[in-house]
Amino acid sequence: MTKLTLGFSPCPNDTFIFDALIHHKIDTEGLEFEVFYDDVETLNQKALRGELDITKLSYHAFAYVADKYVLLDAGSALGFGVGPLLICKDDPEKLISNLKSQISNLSIGIPGKYTTANFLLGLAFPNATNKVELVFSDIENAVLDGRVDIGLIIHENRFTYQDKGLKKIIDLGDYWEQQTGCPIPLGGIVVNRGLPADLQHKINRVLRRSVEFAFENPKSGLDFIRSHAQEMSEEVMYKHIELYVNKYSVDLGAEGKKAIKLLFDTALEKNIIPEIREEIFLNRNQYKISEINTKSVKSITDFSEGQLLLVNKPYKWTSFDVVGKLRNAFKPLKLKVGHAGTLDPLATGLLIICTGKMTKQIDTFQAQEKEYTGTMILGATTPSYDMETEVDQKFDITQITDEQIKAACEQFIGDIQQYPPAHSAIKIDGERLYEKARRGEEVEKRLRPVTITEFEITGIALPEVNFRVVCSKGTYIRSLIHDFGKVLNNGAYLSRLRRTRSGNYRIEDAFEVMELVNIIRELKMITPISEV
Repeated sequence: MTKLTLGFSPCPNDTFIFDALIHHKIDTEGLEFEVFYDDVETLNQKALRGELDITKLSYHAFAYVADKYVLLDAGSALGFGVGPLLICKDDPEKLISNLKSQISNLSIGIPGKYTTANFLLGLAFPNATNKVELVFSDIENAVLDGRVDIGLIIHENRFTYQDKGLKKIIDLGDYWEQQTGCPIPLGGIVVNRGLPADLQHKINRVLRRSVEFAFENPKSGLDFIRSHAQEMSEEVMYKHIELYVNKYSVDLGAEGKKAIKLLFDTALEKNIIPEIREEIFLNRNQYKISEINTKSVKSITDFSEGQLLLVNKPYKWTSFDVVGKLRNAFKPLKLKVGHAGTLDPLATGLLIICTGKMTKQIDTFQAQEKEYTGTMILGATTPSYDMETEVDQKFDITQITDEQIKAACEQFIGDIQQYPPAHSAIKIDGERLYEKARRGEEVEKRLRPVTITEFEITGIALPEVNFRVVCSKGTYIRSLIHDFGKVLNNGAYLSRLRRTRSGNYRIEDAFEVMELVNIIRELKMITPISEV
């Protein structure tokens, strides 16, 4: 028997999904567990210290421990309408105006620095910095006693605050959903990276089995759940479970992983979390190397023959960083590796990588139609047209309507001419434009023909505007957004960009960089370079 340390909260959603696992109501494949019951912030702190083999934690905290832990496919809490609430005793309209002001002195009781709730608070109200960390179950009383002006509540308190005469200011989950259209990632189950890969996969299998058992036998763990639910009624317990345990708890799937990636990309752009260089998801291709392409890849030599690889470029990596990482993974084999279409360092998403003989087809892949999603900031401009440089001009946006914003898109549909940004990689007279721009020199820009097939607004929460664009090769989305601001007699710059499609290739089918690196390493072990 293998005994592992396991941490999760005494909240009904956690006891519900772990009941079958720790009480051996399912086949645990020889695994035993030493269980620690703690509130979520205590679990976050334990994860920061790397104390447990398996633990529940907040997704915000996971960003700080991704070097120690990897996320399991099963056990997560994601969903719509499940986000944290800001509550108060009276006058929520007045308080939300204060929160939106440049300087907010309101004291806010939060359930922990590293909770996803605190992350969402910082995202919605970046100037609300007067925070008091409290145990989540004490926040309602702290508001009632006047120890804090506002409470940030999670878990079952969503169902009890109104009974105590408290009022909702805003649902931060709704805020996230309106901004992104994605479920909000709250908490996940992670496993220590130091454990063997086969054991990590075994834990994931067993946990999924436990969640499925709970869904099939919802009353089986009632006594266990009730024993940890304090004075909660059975009705509230199961409301709690229904809210946080759903299809994403069985398996994150592509939609759940997309939401988590978006959460981290957004947090990184706003400097809320550190850069993550590790693959965050359990390596689904550990035993499925042949999935790398439609034709089987059984040997490292297949990469020399030519492979097309779809990669999710990380934030702040250059396209050549990705190429270099993969090229180094192939060493000492000297292999041609190239990409088919540059993505700016501040952009994420689909990057097509070609190896070996497939590099001869790069021009063909570069010419394909592209699709992007992103966010622009209205009311300001930057010299680089994105977040690489500081804001140089500000504009009043109070008179701009949603209808005007949506209508402005129509002016860009079809064949248009655009100037590339001064901070771009285009070469003129043998030198890249950004090299001159960074020296403060005047940059000569020449109009370029491009085609915009689709341009739609997908969300408005001024100054942020979300959009989707389908366009031709060579389109600078930064320039498109800069020109969009001009059409509104205003300013705009790009704050987030993700390539979601190139031709028929989609981001949902892309590998993380480290997934590919690990596959290459495995293949090198199967077929040593000396035999190639």
